[in-house]
Order: sequence, then C-alpha cells, then structure tokens
Amino acid sequence: MTAEPPPFPNTGSITKGIGKLTPEVWDSLMWTAEWLHTNAASLDKLLQGVNHSQQAKRPWFLARLLKSKNVATNKYIYSWEKITLGTGNYSFTDDSDTLSSTGDSDEWDYAAMNVIEGYNTGDNTSTGTDEGAASFPATMILQSIGGGESQIGGAITVLGVQTPVMMFTYRDSDNVARYIFSAANSYDGGCPE
Repeated sequence: MTAEPPPFPNTGSITKGIGKLTPEVWDSLMWTAEWLHTNAASLDKLLQGVNHSQQAKRPWFLARLLKSKNVATNKYIYSWEKITLGTGNYSFTDDSDTLSSTGDSDEWDYAAMNVIEGYNTGDNTSTGTDEGAASFPATMILQSIGGGESQIGGAITVLGVQTPVMMFTYRDSDNVARYIFSAANSYDGGCPE
C-alpha cells in the first residue's frame, strides 16, 4: 500500500509581481506543484514500466489477460500483466517492468476494457449475434476473451487461455488513464438437443 505524501507546504502568496512572475502566475505554479505533489503515487503508477523512447514510436504494449470479471450483460473487464515478445515465433516472456492491472487495492484497480464489447446488450453483440432470436440456443454464453467458465453477475473467471493482446493507454473525459484493447469474443455452452 502506498503511503500518503506529507501535506504540501503552505507557500503563501505574492501581491506584487517580479517581471513576468505575477500573482496569477505564482498561484498557477503553486496549484500545479501541489497537484503534482498530491498525485505523485498515481503518476508513478502511470509511468511505471514505460520506456519513453519506445512509447514515442509505439503507443501500445503487449499484455496477457489473466482473469475476467462480468460487469454487465455481455461485458467484461480484465486483469492483465505486461509481457514482451520472445525470440521465437509465438514466444512471450514476463516483462521485468511488472506493469499490471494491480494497484493499491487489488488486481482490478487498472482493469482493461475490451472496446469491442462496448455496445453489447442482452440481445445483440458485436460478434453479429442476435441473442434474442428464437433460434438462438439459450445454453450459449458470450465468453470473455480467453474463455473459461464465463458467468454473469460479477463473477470472476480464471481464463482458459492467457490471451496476449495489444494494450493501449487511453485517457477518458476525466483525464484518467484507462487500459483498452480490442479482440472478438466467441460463444460457448451446452448444445441443445
């Protein structure tokens, strides 16, 4: 668990400027310094494992999906950890940077979202399947990426395959870093008789 930083020192204020350092500029600088001080742990986590020279060329990294959690009908979030491409075909190795979905609380703090699941409903999925059709087998379930025993209602699934994906960091409308990838789901379940 990350310790809280000590309180930001009271820097006071200025009433007269010194050249371009006006009271407004001073206030803005102090606000920025306090924000950086307060959010240092979050910023460290965001930057953990980022190779800046590679990141400039490639806005993604390889990750393997570990578990899924059902968060809504036909929608999942995924725990993950960063990996690197090995020397042989289809060879992956653990990344020494240990960037993962695990934060201060648990493995879901920085869970990834499969953007292709974004508009799934209880009747239609991005795979082009109409689950509301009379011919759709009621025993079939849209699986999380990697399969396993996917269930509904917030159940956590250990994936049948730790699927490697291209993971992207994206900032949402609140400027919070989110982890996203895109992969097509499949269906599985009992066969109707």
